[in-house]
Amino acid sequence: MFAGLGLTVVFLAVGSLKGQDICWKDTVKIIHLQDPCVPGANRLQWRWSKELDYALSCSDFLEVNRRNMKNAHQMTLLQNIKLQTILERPEGFRIRNSFFHTLGVQFFFDSISKFQFDENVLDTRFDLKIVNNFSATLSSLVTTRIFDDYFYSINDSGKQVRFLQSGFLTPLVWTFSLGFCWNWKGVLDMNFGLSSARLTYVRDKRVFSSTGQVSFFGVPKDKSALFEYGIFLRLLVDKSFREKVLWKCEIQLFKNFNTPFDFFIKNSIDIRITKYFKTSIQTRMFYEETQSQHLQLENLISFGFNFHL
Repeated sequence: MFAGLGLTVVFLAVGSLKGQDICWKDTVKIIHLQDPCVPGANRLQWRWSKELDYALSCSDFLEVNRRNMKNAHQMTLLQNIKLQTILERPEGFRIRNSFFHTLGVQFFFDSISKFQFDENVLDTRFDLKIVNNFSATLSSLVTTRIFDDYFYSINDSGKQVRFLQSGFLTPLVWTFSLGFCWNWKGVLDMNFGLSSARLTYVRDKRVFSSTGQVSFFGVPKDKSALFEYGIFLRLLVDKSFREKVLWKCEIQLFKNFNTPFDFFIKNSIDIRITKYFKTSIQTRMFYEETQSQHLQLENLISFGFNFHL
């Protein structure tokens, strides 16, 4: 992300800007760099675009086979933010930075409130076109949460106690890969990392005493991080139908050479009711052997305010 922003600053400093003013919607700023050897001639041309999406909704949330909460059904106030910037050249080089933030607040009848959905994803990709829709790709995917998440229980004295389940940088998962990407514009994006690695970092060691486990997301109790080599596959589907219905599907799979694979599937359908209101149906499935031997499932139905720029 910082590389992309730094490169943009350099271009803005040395180039002459032409085109329409930057705006959030339909975006476009064209950047021309002058050739020092030929006065008045343009040598490079870049396209800068950005996108912002915000949603605030009331959601019905169902969990199945989750650790410390096998089956749970709650109401959640949910906030979603997506911010994406793209810097690209007509010849096929592109830098894309995407930040996704999801924060959900759950309210229980016993006066407990907690941040259940708390996901922050920084997705950075460098693409170099090889031929048609096929390109070489260097990608970085960083995920963590911001607020602490606690599991509440009643001890032998009848007193309510809480145990830390996860927190800020607990864990932080950073997956980076070098491979190839195939893109079907407006529908499908598939990234296959032939040479990939994953770093899992645990900042708050209290999770080990709280959960009683000897490892947390694969990180041993006596260490703070785990570094793994493997292969990475990511499939993204983003298809709209008559600008009213949007179907999104994301599949991630990471295979360490010495352990079973982990996978994550997120499928959602957004239906825009009016300009500023929409409803969403979302299902997430994931399998992490270090956390559970069962397939974990989350279902979410939401309705609320949304705007897209």
